[in-house]
Amino acid sequence: MKSKKWLDIEEALGVLWSYRERKEKNREKLQAIINSGINDRVLEDLIIHRLIYLEGDDIEMTKEGEVIGRDVTRRHRLAERLLADVIEISGDEVDKTACEVEHIISSDVTDSICTLQGLPARFRHTARPLLRKSGREGRLDRDAAH
Repeated sequence: MKSKKWLDIEEALGVLWSYRERKEKNREKLQAIINSGINDRVLEDLIIHRLIYLEGDDIEMTKEGEVIGRDVTRRHRLAERLLADVIEISGDEVDKTACEVEHIISSDVTDSICTLQGLPARFRHTARPLLRKSGREGRLDRDAAH
């Protein structure tokens, strides 16, 4: 089982990855979001574990931070798809539950979710891209999942 500290680290890297997709790296803005949504110590933990570094007014992810951030974002988005499309949960419950699920599903389970439906490249309800295991956007079918 993952520690609370590691769950917070994953959550913060997922937030940073999502904002990075929107070309947002401003330290002040991201720090406020992470401090209010997770805790006010997690950025320090990310620096200590060499998952992020500060570059002027921006927060940048290291290669390891990118891998973790992309992976947790991928698991979250796939969990959303499973919950919304297969289990047919709607509204705020989808995101809330996906936030919990993203930290417990393994890579194999994540790949199986991809295989389950041959998932399309983007979510219907948010238009956010799904991520392949490699981090590229695009159709997630049986061959791409492995």
